[in-house]
Amino acid sequence: MAKRPTVFFLLDGLSDEIVNNKTPLREANKENINYISKRSFLGKFRIIEKWDESYGKSVSHLALLRIFGYEEIIGRGALEVIGNDMPFENGNLALRGNFSTVEKDILIDRRAERNLLNLDNLIEEVKENVDIKFSYQIKRGYAHRVAFLLKGNHSKNISYNDVDVGEKIKRILPLDTTSVVTAKILQDFVDKSFSILDKSKFNEERERNGIKKANYFIFRNGENYLPRLKKKFKKDSLAIVENGVVKGCCILAGFKILTVPEIISSNKIDHEKTIEYVFKNIEENLDKFKFIFTHLKAFDEASHDKNFELKKHYIEVFDKNIGKLIDKDLKIVITTDHSTSSLNGKHIFSEVPLLIYGIKKRSSVKMFDEISISKLRNTISPKQLWRLI
Repeated sequence: MAKRPTVFFLLDGLSDEIVNNKTPLREANKENINYISKRSFLGKFRIIEKWDESYGKSVSHLALLRIFGYEEIIGRGALEVIGNDMPFENGNLALRGNFSTVEKDILIDRRAERNLLNLDNLIEEVKENVDIKFSYQIKRGYAHRVAFLLKGNHSKNISYNDVDVGEKIKRILPLDTTSVVTAKILQDFVDKSFSILDKSKFNEERERNGIKKANYFIFRNGENYLPRLKKKFKKDSLAIVENGVVKGCCILAGFKILTVPEIISSNKIDHEKTIEYVFKNIEENLDKFKFIFTHLKAFDEASHDKNFELKKHYIEVFDKNIGKLIDKDLKIVITTDHSTSSLNGKHIFSEVPLLIYGIKKRSSVKMFDEISISKLRNTISPKQLWRLI
């Protein structure tokens, strides 16, 4: 008898901070998830066993690497570059960045309103007009994100110019004597890019349309070395993922990749249609692959924007679509890489809900939400998760 396929949903930032006994996941109308929850194993999942404040915003990709069975800590810059189909060699310095908005040296918007108008044109202007001492590649990633690759042999021991909204922009500085040249080159790139972007006709058009300029690159998560990782997934495993860090993780893990395109409405990512696209492609590939992994960003982005109701809405859109899979002979895993607070927009280190549908094992709770799983005594690790699947 053929092994049933498994569909693994990693819903970015799905769980949330509990406020007045409420979270978007708990409050959402999720008829299909409630149905399978009563017929599933529900667990309290801890992806990263021991929290380290230095992980910061890298928690999501660290969690994903651990889900896939890796222990290495890899800077997200390398994963961003690989996940945008750029060639990375050890010694090159890979950075992850954003288009952002700066006025009078103050960061006004970390993501340039998440508005994609003219971002590709702006990238091309930079590539055509900005020269620095070493060759480089820059590419717009998914939405407002940017992948940057500095060729040569460079240190990653630098400080970054990534600050919070309302703060004065920082200069990229060396942290030791080996990184003086690298920091100077990167700051030169940032300064020259700003002078081009701030005066660009494409940003003038954004402003005429009531959209903030995308005039500044903020960078972080540098990496200049990639360890050799054993590919733990084979040709019968498919990842349906967008360009960027998660795709980079999946490439290194050995998945066959189906890249989720940017589905755009009013110059912004249309997350509802993206969710529908993912489910359509899951259905079309169930008979071709034994394991399908997918990652959806909608929930995390709504949390970062501190939008409780929008996050709840995206959960309901997901619930509507997962109804298409309930009657199929397969296993379904639903979990998240981390919690993201809709109250303050920041990542939270906490246990997260885990659902496994299609196995015999059950637990004492029947509802898939943060409060219900908190009642469970035992915590599931990534290794235990794979044994359950």
